[in-house]
Amino acid sequence: MLPIATSTDIGGIKVGDGLQVSDDGTLSAVGGGSTGCPLDMVITYGAREVMPADETWKPSNIATVYGPKNMQFIMIVDDGAIIREHTSETDTSKQIFSTNEDGISQSHIEMPSTSVNWTASVMVAPYLQPVAQAEDVMAQLAVLAPIERTAAFFPPAATNPENYNVFQSYAYTRGVPCDKQTPSEIDVCIETGMDVSTLNFKVTQGEAVFDVQTNSKTTSASVGADGEVVVKVFCGSPGVSEVMISGNNTDEKIYVYPSFVALPTLTV
Repeated sequence: MLPIATSTDIGGIKVGDGLQVSDDGTLSAVGGGSTGCPLDMVITYGAREVMPADETWKPSNIATVYGPKNMQFIMIVDDGAIIREHTSETDTSKQIFSTNEDGISQSHIEMPSTSVNWTASVMVAPYLQPVAQAEDVMAQLAVLAPIERTAAFFPPAATNPENYNVFQSYAYTRGVPCDKQTPSEIDVCIETGMDVSTLNFKVTQGEAVFDVQTNSKTTSASVGADGEVVVKVFCGSPGVSEVMISGNNTDEKIYVYPSFVALPTLTV
């Protein structure tokens, strides 16, 4: 009897998911040997809009999904969040999307100020795909059953003016490439009429820096005439950093958490 193969010994194997054996004994990947392609999602937090009704900031999120090209998937958000590109008038928390020829899809998630935190999830299943490409899409994902990915995102507490006396609101980008060239942008707005001319920024946790030449973890920036301050922070390795922001005439502090990721390389 043929022994079972191990990492060191030659032996027999069983055909698992994503593989098939022809009549002549040739082993190949299901779907004609397509190159594997991971399913991943990165949520970039920090885009903002000015709402005409009250002229206050409304932070938003862009969810970027990576996978095989022309892959259909369903996105679901919770805790009152809304998918802006929804086509249903009755359920704005679910929507089916498709990746483009580069294997990328982006959608906009509105964030209600009443919520505390949310998660967004994407699910890919054979029955969501056009019949002609379902087998190939699932083979590239190296699965036969439905697969799901989930990512969390959080609103800034400072969007509630009752929480802070100085900082009206703030935003920052998450999911930034960790190449020490692409910055995470921190955008802060000071409450109108407050006597704050300078903001101090300090990385208190993580590998982020404000100056890639000096590796400085501190910086200061003057408040503009419109009460806005924008600084850039960089990182060369993946992970989340904590940045403390304080005003020159106050002990009040807020913290932001930009994240830096190694984006997946897609081969389709």
